[in-house]
This record gives sequence, C-alpha cells and structure tokens, in this order.
Amino acid sequence: MKNIVVITDCYDVAFNEIRTKIIEILGDRIDEVSIEPVVKVKEFSLINCCFLTRLMAENYPEGTAFLVLCSPTIEKPNRIYGVTKKKKLLFFGPNNGVLTWLIKDFGVEEIYISENRSDKEYHPFGGKIDYAPTIAKMILVENLKSLTIGREAKIDEIKTLEIPDGSIVHIDNFGSCKIKGNLPHIKEGSRVKIDINGKFIYATFCKRMMSLPDNTYVLYPGSSLTFPEFGLVRGNASKLLDLNIGDVLSWSIENENKN
Repeated sequence: MKNIVVITDCYDVAFNEIRTKIIEILGDRIDEVSIEPVVKVKEFSLINCCFLTRLMAENYPEGTAFLVLCSPTIEKPNRIYGVTKKKKLLFFGPNNGVLTWLIKDFGVEEIYISENRSDKEYHPFGGKIDYAPTIAKMILVENLKSLTIGREAKIDEIKTLEIPDGSIVHIDNFGSCKIKGNLPHIKEGSRVKIDINGKFIYATFCKRMMSLPDNTYVLYPGSSLTFPEFGLVRGNASKLLDLNIGDVLSWSIENENKN
C-alpha cells in the first residue's frame, strides 16, 4: 500500500475535490493507495507549509507521495516535482520555497520543473486541475521521465525559503508553539527568560508541561524533530500573547534549579 499525503491550506471542500480527482485518476488501482487525512497548513503561511512537509517526511514511510499546495504570493510560481534520495519520497508542489526543508534534509534523486498554464489555458484551482492528477500519475509510474509534463530542473531554478532558528513554525490547537532550533541542556524546573518580539516572558522549563500549575508559561522538549516548544499550561499562549507563525523567540536561563 502506497500513501498520498496532501499538505495544504486549501483544506475545506477543496480537499474533497483534490481527493476525488486523485481517485478518478487512480481508477481501478485505488486499492493500492491510501489517500491520507489532509495535513492542514495555516492559511497563507509558507513557513508552516515548509515545516509540515518536512515533519510528514519524517513520519511517513519510504515511497510516500506528497502533494504540497500553498501559494499565497502575487507571483504565480511554476511547479516542481521529483523524488528524494532519502526514503525515495515523491513530491509535487509550487516552486516558492515550501519544499526547501524537504529537499535540504532528504536530498533529490530526480527533480523536474513544470511551467504553469498560459493565461489562455488558465483554470481556477490548480490543486484540482493540475496537482491532483499529477500526484496520482507519479505514484503509478515507474519512471518520472515518462510523465513528460516538465523538464529536468537546475538547482539554481529551485527557490528557497529561509527560516531563522528561533522561528515559530507551527502553533497547535492548544496554542503551543513549535520552535525551530535546538534546545540546550536545561535542568528541570529552571526559570527561563523568553524574548518574544521584544517583550519578555518568564517560563519554567519542564519535561511534562501538564505537571505544572494552570496558566504557567513553560518551555519544554517537543515531539516534532526534537524542536523545543513553548506554551501555557491548560491555557492558550498564542492567543494570550498574540503569537504568530514566523515570530522569533530567544531565551536565556535566569536560574538553574539545584534539585
């Protein structure tokens, strides 16, 4: 069984349209493929899309196909597709940086570039018209060159997205923030001074945040790519502090717990 994973900020009825188009193209081979639940990207967020694509690449098995769709810019990006060196993951998405993290960490065995339709041929919602059929065909063929929908890409044609360490790359439904970067060794219970957009918050370092009292700010080791996370115990830190994906956090240890 092969997997197709749709990573997109078009996750209302648009996802159903994408999914049904994939099913249509797969035809009688639908039983060979699992179309996974949609991975919801924060609306218009290239950073969140880039992170979630990398995160899903970590979690899904070899040979998984990723349809990545997030294109909020005025400029209409062309599309890139290919297969990674590590885990042989298939990918198809806009050439606007959302595949940066995946390509950097997993490498590329093959990569192609496909131009957009001309204005005369333009159809609304490329996710349904172009992305869905392409990802379905990619998972069925043995050789990507046989698709003949693009040409081999040069590395300098692939656009990149720079995400500084300390950036919030995801905010979960509890308002806790996943932060790009490494967490240094901090003793349990230490007080940490956190700088968020020039404002300072004091948090407690704890491996299990729910062990602390309600409404305690906490910095803790996260479960995603070993990134640290920042949140509020049984509260919503992002709402209370007006945090957004792309905000940058830094911290310093105010005191080390001696226990």
